[in-house]
Amino acid sequence: MNLYADVDMMKRRYLHDSALTTTDLAELLRVLNDGARRVDDYCDRPFFAELATRTYDGNGKTQLWLPDDLLTVTTLKVDDNGDGTYEITLAVNTDYWLWPDNDTPKVRIDINPESTLISTWPSGRRRVQIVGEWGYTNTTELVASVTTEVLDASETGVDVTAGTDFSAGQTILVDSEQMYIASITTNTLTVVRGVNGTTAATHVTSSVVRRYVYEEAVAGAALMWAGRLWKRRETADATTIVAPAIGTLEIHRGLDPDVRQALDPYRARVLV
Repeated sequence: MNLYADVDMMKRRYLHDSALTTTDLAELLRVLNDGARRVDDYCDRPFFAELATRTYDGNGKTQLWLPDDLLTVTTLKVDDNGDGTYEITLAVNTDYWLWPDNDTPKVRIDINPESTLISTWPSGRRRVQIVGEWGYTNTTELVASVTTEVLDASETGVDVTAGTDFSAGQTILVDSEQMYIASITTNTLTVVRGVNGTTAATHVTSSVVRRYVYEEAVAGAALMWAGRLWKRRETADATTIVAPAIGTLEIHRGLDPDVRQALDPYRARVLV
């Protein structure tokens, strides 16, 4: 799972109580995941970073628009004769440029007219193969805590300096491995290893930990949707909620207008 808002954010906004049962935690993570996926669906793009190999049809032109957000390229190859083998490996700048030049994500690849390997993208199905990092952003922030043990490639209990530096629902980066935090007990993070296309690996004691962060509007929209589901859960999913402090609330069908307004600038373009 990739959540744009975490359990502590939900607590601060909707619960105002740090005591959670195991059942409560599971339900909070469920609605947070639902909120993140609703954001992805509405914007027609994921906002988390993922390592993957993807193939695209060639168009016989010098420009290739991508239906997916591209962050970095590891390898880019083309199949020039349709035999299913990607014979030609292209080099960035020498053979192609990523666009936009000074921003991410990248949404188009242009052939460099000076390339000696290729002049246009080959026409036909599945002619272009890209191995790289995909998503809207791969921004991380440094966490104060570090690991306090040697990790093998299978251990799911990660000991850190201070568990209070983290929250269930966050995705962290240790070296080049992404881990998803499912729960926290004191200073031990229970994680899912090697998520989002990364590989579970060994890590030394005192490894630096970074945490993925997302666009503020995206995180806020996901949290708003999750909070709505959480409050409806308390009223058997009723569409009308009576709250003594603020009166009666009528729940809209579909995405809340405030969620749509926050997300509209992030909706993916339609390729034609």
